Amino acid sequence: VVNMSYPSPWKTLFNHLQNKGVMVFSPGQHQGECTSPYVVISNQGLNRPKSYSSTQTRYDLMCYVPQNRYSELEPFVEQIKDYMRELYPQFKPLNFETGSFLDDTVKGHMISIQYGLNRKL
Repeated sequence: VVNMSYPSPWKTLFNHLQNKGVMVFSPGQHQGECTSPYVVISNQGLNRPKSYSSTQTRYDLMCYVPQNRYSELEPFVEQIKDYMRELYPQFKPLNFETGSFLDDTVKGHMISIQYGLNRKL
């Protein structure tokens, strides 16, 4: 039995962006072509830097816009970053951002930005 009273960091991210009016999905949830901007949130695993008494869970926020609206991609990514600043210092930007990528399967352009959640051991 899963203890649902434990606050899921992934759900915190999901709810925060959804409350800002962003269409948000878990990996594999979005179906069909990209017809409007949306974000997919993915847990990228746990990292424990040596000599630190904490762990860091990394989250990818994959920002998509329709393939015929490329000019909206960077402004959309910046908007998501602004929304994420409201969750600082709980979620810290890891200053990792992919280049834009045309995902033919959804007919959308995507840039992924990464955030980390640090926890004491």
